[in-house]
Amino acid sequence: MKAVATTFLLPLALAAPPNIFKRALPDHTPVNIPNFDGFDANCGGTTIAADDIFNAVAWGTNLQRAGQTVGSNNYPHYYGNGEAFKFQDDLCNQQPQNNRQEFPIVKGDTYDGDPDDAGLYRAIYVHDPNSQPDFEGNPTSTYCGTIYHAGSDNSFKGCDVST
Repeated sequence: MKAVATTFLLPLALAAPPNIFKRALPDHTPVNIPNFDGFDANCGGTTIAADDIFNAVAWGTNLQRAGQTVGSNNYPHYYGNGEAFKFQDDLCNQQPQNNRQEFPIVKGDTYDGDPDDAGLYRAIYVHDPNSQPDFEGNPTSTYCGTIYHAGSDNSFKGCDVST
């Protein structure tokens, strides 16, 4: 009987669209990023739009608050700063309780876990998921900077940060 059921159900499961198995992601709650200057970043000759940077930080913050990650690299995840960047905000330079995070920047969208969309560019931010929301009830994050993969060795170079 099990073999018969498998024979009939397996083709249906394989024919199902892949996103039917995706888990529900949190809502895109507005995020307060008070130190974000709203300027585009120049990453090795490529301009990264300020809106895309903001959206990456906001979506990473929403995922972090929900205790969720996306993609095979589990974004957002801790960014250890092996390159010793000097970030714009002192909080970002302190490695506070492993709350400095890395999240992919996607042009005109937000990263949803598709490995082909992770690209080269990352927004770095600090967010404590246990922090209190702002006066409007929205989470707050601190923008640290934008970085990018410049070569095949997986190291980063700074866009609006330097070493």
